[in-house]
Amino acid sequence: MSSAFQHILYEVDDGVADIMLNRPPLNLIDRDITEAYFAALEMADQDPDVRVIVLSGKGKGLSAGVNLRWLEQFDAADMHAFLRLYYVESIQRTRALSKPIIAQVHGDAREGAARWLLAAIW
Repeated sequence: MSSAFQHILYEVDDGVADIMLNRPPLNLIDRDITEAYFAALEMADQDPDVRVIVLSGKGKGLSAGVNLRWLEQFDAADMHAFLRLYYVESIQRTRALSKPIIAQVHGDAREGAARWLLAAIW
């Protein structure tokens, strides 16, 4: 699996775009991985060879959720910006996809990862 992203593996094979969170063992989510995920979704959606998108995680599971140590540094403005990115934009971007997205879940799919899954099926 190749990647143009730091913490996301992205590959297209036989009409399937695989987007794999690659920050094992827990695939903790922060701004960088969220923005990479959004970019990978957009790349897959714009690729005429892609018919379906599969989201998965490397390591113990899809994701154990948001990196709490990262959140500890936030002031109110940081938290507002993050919640907008993490919750509102995840729903908007996922629902705007022209292709179906499937989650290949093993192990944990907590909070943020669960939010991404809900955005996919909502």
